[in-house]
Amino acid sequence: MIEIDASGGGQMLRTALSLSAITGIPVRVYNIRKKREKPGLRYQHLAALRSVRKISRGSIEGDYLGSEEIIFEPGKIVGGKYEFDITTAGSTTLLAQTIIPILLKSNKPSTVEISGGTFNKFAPSYDHFLNFIKLLNLMGYGLSVELLKPGYAPLSKGKIRLKVKPGKFHSITNIPKEERVTAIIRISSLPFHIALREKKVFVQNNIEDVRIIEEEGGIGNVVFAKKGFIGIDVLGEKGKRAEVVAKECIEMLREEKGEVDRFTADQLMIYLSLGGGSYTSSFLTDHMVLNAKVVEKFLSIRFDFKKEGGLYRVNVKHI
Repeated sequence: MIEIDASGGGQMLRTALSLSAITGIPVRVYNIRKKREKPGLRYQHLAALRSVRKISRGSIEGDYLGSEEIIFEPGKIVGGKYEFDITTAGSTTLLAQTIIPILLKSNKPSTVEISGGTFNKFAPSYDHFLNFIKLLNLMGYGLSVELLKPGYAPLSKGKIRLKVKPGKFHSITNIPKEERVTAIIRISSLPFHIALREKKVFVQNNIEDVRIIEEEGGIGNVVFAKKGFIGIDVLGEKGKRAEVVAKECIEMLREEKGEVDRFTADQLMIYLSLGGGSYTSSFLTDHMVLNAKVVEKFLSIRFDFKKEGGLYRVNVKHI
């Protein structure tokens, strides 16, 4: 049994669950989110844990709200149709990230509907996640995701539908770069002028391909801008001017010079470890460093974060 100290955050738990199911190695995860204001399992972590247990026909100890330690023993991965409900507006995209690598090793195609938040703070928005799925498909995977109902955290639940075709893990190579920027502004149950003011900031910064989507999914606003497979999303917040939201998104996007953004660089690590290849990122985040420690516990590899030309090249070395 592998033991993981997950005091660094929920991503360490999710990565440990994915790799435990894939490798068949039991795992004990302790100090779960120990450094957070509310430590232990929250609803979205519970949902991820129980979803992995169901897909892999495994068993769990410690799956209750606030638990700081779990033991997971995986069984056989089984694809098919699943429905998972986070029960709150917890992130659907983070749950999807957890189960995709597992379903790739299943015995048949899978369709999964996940209820929860689709636009959350500290999690990829639906639009960012869709861009991630497109990148994986470019690498050779057979995935799709659909927004069935938008849901703006913390009050409104939405739903996504994920489809996964099983197959091998592919090498990550030759990620195309693009300089043309496009943007999506989403607005729900808020004055429409907020979206118009955000669009004006984009246009003033020579970003004219801006789409506004007005929808019903609770109260919320999010802007997402991308150039190729580099994407940044920023949520609107009460008391935060629309102009500030758009400007923050643009400035963060301008900081990104690699093949993928700082968040995608973290999400790709499990695929890199299992399929090989490499990619570049402008940032080496704490999440990436902590994620590497978890992956290296399960696999005979070491991550190499080599600085070259102002970028970090993310690579793996077999040991």
